[in-house]
This record gives sequence, structure tokens and C-alpha cells, in this order.
Amino acid sequence: LPVHNVAEGGLDHGIWTPLRYLWPAADVPVLPLAWPPNWSPRRLFELGLALAPLAREGVLIMASGSITHNLQRVFAGGLRSDIDRPATPESTAFRDWFSARGAAADWPALLDYRNLAPHAALMHPTDEHLLPFFVAAGAAGGVPARRIHQSLSFGDLGMDAYAFGPGAERLVEARATA
Repeated sequence: LPVHNVAEGGLDHGIWTPLRYLWPAADVPVLPLAWPPNWSPRRLFELGLALAPLAREGVLIMASGSITHNLQRVFAGGLRSDIDRPATPESTAFRDWFSARGAAADWPALLDYRNLAPHAALMHPTDEHLLPFFVAAGAAGGVPARRIHQSLSFGDLGMDAYAFGPGAERLVEARATA
């Protein structure tokens, strides 16, 4: 794949936030990747497929984003919105649809989520916060996606986490015993 190397930069919050909990000593090398935000889920899934040999060599391919991300809805009540507001029906419907399709490895539906998922445009007015999921899914070879964590803030901001392959179940078990 053609790449463009940028020497400056660093780790944005989408990268360092999960890493600080997983590796607080910051003792693992990290290579951040970026792609044009207008790439489709299918194209990003294919990018993941191209990265799959790295995963087979033991490289952890991690993607970070939000399962739902509509900040206009999140902060409709102002900057002091209720962080513990219950899930909205639209958020629940989208997140449950996504989880069920992922568990079934229904990649045709997931790759066309904008047209098929309930409330897709409402939960993601723009795609960029969900698109990393498709890179990770492709890198895993399109196996089922296992939701290993669910959390929600402000009734609409979902931060569910997914894992793929046999390691997914081990992560669920590790969380249960922690």
C-alpha cells in the first residue's frame, strides 16, 4: 500500500487513552497509523486485511474510536449535561444492532451500516469515530467481533470495546476475574 510518512506528530487521545490503561509503563513500541477520513468501511476493512500478516506475527493491531459519537446530542443540554443520563432508545438500538451483526460476522451488513443500522446517521453524523473498527476487523480476517466492554456517557456516547478471534474470549475471562 502506498504510505505517506509524517515525522512530526505523536499520539492523539484516541491512541494514548487506551494505551495508558493497558501499558501504564509505556514500555511497548507504538506505530500510529492514519488514513483519509473519507475512506469507506469496506476500504478500511481491506486495509486491515493487508495488515493481517502483521497480526499473525504477533503485532497487536488496536483501533480506537466510539461506537456512537454525536456530540450535538451529547451536549444538547449544555456543557454540564448529565453524564449518567440513561441510554437513549436510538443509542441502544444502534449499539445492539452493531453487536449482533459483529457476533454473527455479518460483514456485508456491517460494511453497509450507514444504510442498514437503525439510527446510523443519528449516532454517527460523520464516520471517523467508528471507522477504526473496520481496520481491526479486517486485520482479524473478518472473524466474529466480540463485544468485551460496554459503557455509555450522556445517554448517547458509547465506548463499547470489541475484540476478535480466540483472544477475545480470554479478554472477557480476564475482565471477569479482575
